[in-house]
Amino acid sequence: LEQIKVGTRPVESEKEGSTIEELIEERLKSKRFLLVLDDIWQISNVGDWEKLMSILNQSQEKGSMVLVTTRFQAIAQKVKPTGHSIELDGLKSEEFRKLFLAFIFGDEQCPRDKHFLLETA
Repeated sequence: LEQIKVGTRPVESEKEGSTIEELIEERLKSKRFLLVLDDIWQISNVGDWEKLMSILNQSQEKGSMVLVTTRFQAIAQKVKPTGHSIELDGLKSEEFRKLFLAFIFGDEQCPRDKHFLLETA
């Protein structure tokens, strides 16, 4: 993990010049947290991933969780050892179309002058 400057107030037990790993561990060890890593496309260094998970697992509070989503089976296999995985199927075409139209038009019907949009959806 690269070192970065954290722009918040130091926690009382933090030491000057701490690495990002030490800062994360110190700040999260007494907190319960949910970290969502959504739509991960690549893990270029598995060692860095394992290091991050090791740091996050230092939390002394029960109930902390890391939720990872990805569309790639290879990524799911890399993160799987840290917990269990759930494989989801994509939406069926008709369900996707309904969702898409709901975002576009909300609860209203498609206006007559916009019917051409239905052909592209």
